[in-house]
Amino acid sequence: MSDAPCFMLANFRIHDAATYRKYEKGFFPILKRHGGEFFTYDDNSDTLEGSSPP
Repeated sequence: MSDAPCFMLANFRIHDAATYRKYEKGFFPILKRHGGEFFTYDDNSDTLEGSSPP
């Protein structure tokens, strides 16, 4: 297995914020356990070019 870095870009449309927050609480410890980290995220992002995702 390689130690090469891997980057993931994702765009989510959250319909149930309370349920998603439960998911986040479980996800972040797993991410950290495997050496992962967030560079940034924004709950209120702006589309600078093109159209906003549906």
